[in-house]
Amino acid sequence: ALALYNLLIFISSRYKEYLYYSLYLISSTLWIFYVYGSMAHYFEIYGDIPARFNFGIMLAPIFLALFIQTIFKTKEKYKLEHKFLSSIIVVSLSNFVYGIIDFTSALEILTLSLSYALIVFMWISISLYIKGDKLIKIFLFAHTFYLIFSVYALLYFIGLAESNYVSSHGTGIGLIIEALLLSYLVAYKFKMMEQEKEEEKLKQIELKLLAATDPMTKLYNRR
Repeated sequence: ALALYNLLIFISSRYKEYLYYSLYLISSTLWIFYVYGSMAHYFEIYGDIPARFNFGIMLAPIFLALFIQTIFKTKEKYKLEHKFLSSIIVVSLSNFVYGIIDFTSALEILTLSLSYALIVFMWISISLYIKGDKLIKIFLFAHTFYLIFSVYALLYFIGLAESNYVSSHGTGIGLIIEALLLSYLVAYKFKMMEQEKEEEKLKQIELKLLAATDPMTKLYNRR
């Protein structure tokens, strides 16, 4: 629902943040469909076809990196962080293309590429937070939630955490929480933009009023 909603907003507004966020949600949802056996359960599709939905988790870091680059304007404001985000796109895209050629081998290196993406996302979040970015707190909060639940799920799958609903659904829960917080991040950014526009309008009005009441301005106009 969030993916479709933000895709419609992109169509009407043309803000790329909504497009990348929507594509990130769609790719993550495709992967969740595979992980939880939804293709088999709801559509009775088995075998190699559902496994191909792993392509979703290969594409998700690409769209998330593009989302971060766009919403935080890293190309103009944070050059180093922008380069690392671009490296995530290159690594993940390479893995995706390799998966088209040799899907099994691509899956074997998927964990490494995802781990690299997660580490870089966290480092960038902390780096931008230290540099005082106003919006990064929301993303840092969202990504931290995702990491916590994902690590808990990983510990469960390797036998180091007890079996319960949260541990067995940790990755899905983490993705949902992150998705909701990122949706708030987008909405909050554009709310800030509107406030800045209003403040700029008020400043322009104040300057005009000041100019209209300034004695020197009146004398100049008479001349």
